[in-house]
Amino acid sequence: MVATTRVGGGEEVAAEFGKVNGTAVWLDRLFWILIGLHVWNFVLGVLTFGTRAVVWAGFYGCGFDAKAHSAAIPVIAFTAVQLVAFVASAAFCRWLVLCKGHLLGQWFSQVLRRRTGFVLTFIGYYFLLSAWSLLMAGAHGWIRNVMGPEGYAQFIAPSNWSAGIAHLITTGALVWLTLLLARKRLRLAAD
Repeated sequence: MVATTRVGGGEEVAAEFGKVNGTAVWLDRLFWILIGLHVWNFVLGVLTFGTRAVVWAGFYGCGFDAKAHSAAIPVIAFTAVQLVAFVASAAFCRWLVLCKGHLLGQWFSQVLRRRTGFVLTFIGYYFLLSAWSLLMAGAHGWIRNVMGPEGYAQFIAPSNWSAGIAHLITTGALVWLTLLLARKRLRLAAD
């Protein structure tokens, strides 16, 4: 209590340290933002591909003919599962940060301090992303072979339309969330 009275509360002390170590604070924030973006993109990619594959398999298994029926049905189905994947990936990453963030931060700090750890992390992450890209290309080829050119052609356009629609919705949600957080931060700074 005496120290708080003499030095100030946590927010005042953090603000003063931020003035002195501004570059270090922003490098730390930027580092964790980039880590978060990479993890979220990977989780979102896995969930999106998995949910879309289930929809493809469902339409193919039911013998759905997009030419005979409206193409709106596959567009709505693909868009819905892509939005579910978006929400699920955000929830998973939130859980990861809140529940395991401190442990992951300590582990990352230990690994990245060693040169070999840095190089091995780079190689592992690069291999993971490359393998994922190859897996997705191979899966699309497999789907094309299983469904045949006509069956694949029926669903590729609705799949692409749904990707565009879901992208517009998720981008709007991210812009809204960013502005909401900015307003909250401005209110806290004014108090």
